[in-house]
Amino acid sequence: MKKLHFLEVFTGTLVHDHETALYHFGTDNAECNVHLIRYLRKNTEDTGNTWSGLMISLLCEMNEARKVLIKQGVDSFPADSISAYEYRYMELMAKGREENKTTDYKYAKTDETALLNRMKKYSHNHLLFLHDFAVPFDDNMSLSSYKDK
Repeated sequence: MKKLHFLEVFTGTLVHDHETALYHFGTDNAECNVHLIRYLRKNTEDTGNTWSGLMISLLCEMNEARKVLIKQGVDSFPADSISAYEYRYMELMAKGREENKTTDYKYAKTDETALLNRMKKYSHNHLLFLHDFAVPFDDNMSLSSYKDK
């Protein structure tokens, strides 16, 4: 990737599907939340645990609230709203850790642990759209454009 000159000189926020090699480029990185939702949905199906479904609902709620503010001409969430959303995100992560302790299937438990670890490590990147309305919720440009109409 270092041979791609435009990445070397790019100074904006890159939005991608957890391509860790891209974390060496740009001034910041945001992860596609639609991609994350796919992992959460799979986790719910594989484990039967509720935290991942609740996390999907939270992510969608944040995105919808953001769209409303943007339509109203507001360019950011109030700081207390961001704090409340981040707190709920972390609460669901804690719920996920507790539910993971009782996950029966070995591979589902391992995948769920990896997902929880990833979501903790990259929480800033998953929630960057809350802090900066110039950063999209996802990297699905055509889908986002379609849904916003």
